[in-house]
Amino acid sequence: MTGKRPLLLPFDIWIQIAHDIPPLDLEDLLSVNSAFFHLAMEQRYRQISFAYLGRKMMRLLWRLKDPYVAKRVRILHMHPHFIKELMEADSFPNASDSLFSLFAKHKKLLTFRPTKSHPRKRVYTLDQVVLTLINVLSGLPNLCEYHIAWVSPSLPSLPAFLTTPFLYSPITRLSLEMTLENLETLHPVPCLGNLRELDLFLRPGHMLDGTGYDMILAHTLAPFVATIANLDSLSLRLFKPLDISPLFSSLPVLPKLHTLSITIPLTAPHLGDPDAFADFLNAHTHTLRHLSLRASNLSFGVIDARLANWMQTAFYAVRVESLKVLEMGVGLIPTESVRLVVGRFLHAERLVLTGRLLTLAEVVEVLDTVGPGLKRLRIGPVVLSPQMVDVFAVCIPELDRLELVVTHVVPWDEDGVIPRYEAESEYAQDESQVTRFFEEMRRRQYDDWALGTLEFVNGRGRCSFEKEWRELWHGCVPRLRQIII
Repeated sequence: MTGKRPLLLPFDIWIQIAHDIPPLDLEDLLSVNSAFFHLAMEQRYRQISFAYLGRKMMRLLWRLKDPYVAKRVRILHMHPHFIKELMEADSFPNASDSLFSLFAKHKKLLTFRPTKSHPRKRVYTLDQVVLTLINVLSGLPNLCEYHIAWVSPSLPSLPAFLTTPFLYSPITRLSLEMTLENLETLHPVPCLGNLRELDLFLRPGHMLDGTGYDMILAHTLAPFVATIANLDSLSLRLFKPLDISPLFSSLPVLPKLHTLSITIPLTAPHLGDPDAFADFLNAHTHTLRHLSLRASNLSFGVIDARLANWMQTAFYAVRVESLKVLEMGVGLIPTESVRLVVGRFLHAERLVLTGRLLTLAEVVEVLDTVGPGLKRLRIGPVVLSPQMVDVFAVCIPELDRLELVVTHVVPWDEDGVIPRYEAESEYAQDESQVTRFFEEMRRRQYDDWALGTLEFVNGRGRCSFEKEWRELWHGCVPRLRQIII
């Protein structure tokens, strides 16, 4: 590979090549030719982070002043823990006082050692740092993802450099991990016309009462979300249980919203009033195409057994006939709730159920509620048995694609009991079980099953029988076109 000819390849191809080369090895190839130099620069500056105010951050800011470097930045992570310290520096008696004294006690000296190009130590003042941040963040022409994690004590106003990228970069995805108190400074944020995806990870700062948080959700966060005219994907997670029903009640119909991801806290009050959540879903009955649900217990509180009751109330009256994809992380969601939710979206064409080991009885219970239009199913992990294959063929005969996360295969399912050898080793598979599985399956043939593609996401169970494995399935399912292992 010599000269500039490799650069004639499409940019996306070179990105894929870079992904296959370990970053350190790629840096070693930087001087080979212009192609590898370009790849190494893309690898180094595609994703950057500002977290701690020190020499490393200042060097990065200095490099990003070069437009040749700045144009490579696509993803920016901002962890502005230093904001409060910067703002407090305004209280210095002399405005020209340097940040040297402010950070000396933390051993974060904002200086460079002498070099040929910089023979003297460089000490940056507060004004210089803020101005440098604004100048750099206004010169990222290809920045498309912006992640802000701001859970430090709140400030009276939003620092100007945090909003600078919205004015100058075509940001399509915004991720906010913030306390509700800090959200008060968020609105209004200018120039959100390019924004398509919003990921919210919220937590209370325990500085306000319930009424105060209700006001922020209804009068700050809801108007902020409503101003994103082209929003098509919304993700919402909570660090701990919180009544966010004022948000759902205050949001207008988001006309382009087609993807919604919700994480439900296991402990009460979960997401607050379930009726408000149901009303929000029903308001988007004509636009919502993709719904992702999972439960979490980030606060490590006492798991509330009433989660099933909350989900029953929230989804009982839901009618979203436009939904085509339903994803559920079922690890912490009761089977009865999974069954309820699946049954509410009978028009779904794709269903994903992952997160914990599902027994044959649970698979039967859930698949009994799916709609007739289901074309694609991803499920698991499961212990695959001939009886489970029977269930798939009978319950979803028109299924076109089946994606199975398989831990083991067994010749016969004993009332959902997990094989003993699984407890002995996570990766163990008795090959005699595989042989007997083959014997049982060869007695079966699913002529009426429309399955066209069968994918094994985790193929431990097939062991070393890959060739026989393919022959087995093609023999059992005559209409099968493709097997992915």
